Amino acid sequence: MRIVYLLYLLIFIGNISCNQINLGSPLEISQAGVDTINTEFYKRKKVDLLSVKSCEGCHEEETKEWKASGHGRSWNNPVFKHALQKEPARWCVNCHAPLDKQKLASIDSIFPLPGGGVNLDSESQLTSEGINCAVCHVRDGKIYSAKKPTPSSIRLSIHPIEVDENLGKTEFCASCHEFPFPIHEKNINQQTIKFHKTMMQSTVSEFRNSISLGENSNCQSCHFRNGTTQSSFHGSLSFHTDLYPIQLSIQKKDQAFIVSLKIKNVGHVWPTGDYFRQIRIRILREDGRERIFIHSRTPTSLTEPKWGNDYRLHPKQSVIQVEYNVGDSKPKYCAIEMHKQGGIQNLIMKEVGKKTYESTFIRNIYEGACATVNEPLDKK
Repeated sequence: MRIVYLLYLLIFIGNISCNQINLGSPLEISQAGVDTINTEFYKRKKVDLLSVKSCEGCHEEETKEWKASGHGRSWNNPVFKHALQKEPARWCVNCHAPLDKQKLASIDSIFPLPGGGVNLDSESQLTSEGINCAVCHVRDGKIYSAKKPTPSSIRLSIHPIEVDENLGKTEFCASCHEFPFPIHEKNINQQTIKFHKTMMQSTVSEFRNSISLGENSNCQSCHFRNGTTQSSFHGSLSFHTDLYPIQLSIQKKDQAFIVSLKIKNVGHVWPTGDYFRQIRIRILREDGRERIFIHSRTPTSLTEPKWGNDYRLHPKQSVIQVEYNVGDSKPKYCAIEMHKQGGIQNLIMKEVGKKTYESTFIRNIYEGACATVNEPLDKK
């Protein structure tokens, strides 16, 4: 079981575009040069310059969106913490709390205590913020934006604003969303990590292979929509049908009923990322029987990693379209679910129980009629 949970944790490695790396953060950040920021203002607020608390006074809406996002919950995510309790490896922290100052606090707190067990209660406020504003927007005490600020925003700002166009590029996301399988060694706290050639997560490549939303499209154009009426930071914690309309329809071919699913504007394979994730389509027929279709991908070997059959949903021209044969009884109810750790469901359910598993490790995307377009259940 220990090996299974170690594999479970490998999904959280960051900054691994090379064959061998040091365990430094993918985005090295320090407080050197903070004199370029209006430090007197922050001293009066008595907050850490790298904390979200130093930003929320002027960026209230962005902070609200961040708190509800995967970035805002990257450290406090119960799925991640469950894994970290099992295998407290140093390299898990690279993408879940990337700041140098965060890592020093978190590494001290997560290492096994005498007699076994892991103490996650002693983590600092900064560590608990996970991927906060400073991870992307602060370099050596300077605050960066992907776009040139307007004259009015410059006048109102309490700090200078530098421009780094890389913040708005797909490549900026790759260090934590595109990496190969690590070569497992006995010491999970090792200072360097070597990697296989087989990619473990390849969301950026999937995006480049499937996208057709225009030459200027990138990760940020879908997942960060500041300045519009559409929510920013959406992703694994939310599914907006105004952005990705779900269409279900029923037709009969010969003696079988077919349920067709169509989702527009999808930029990568679904589910992407962690290979324990599954999309499950549940279809209840009028005769009381239920058909369940599972979309996932599983490696056939982890010693020398190779992928088996890929049953995930692959968009063509940014559209997912698939048909489900449910047999000779008419479908009356459909559900679309994200199982965050569906590949090891039985292992986790034995530990946390069915009720906790269903509330924490499953997210309902849609449930209702099999021939309509509806709002999703989950709007977290």
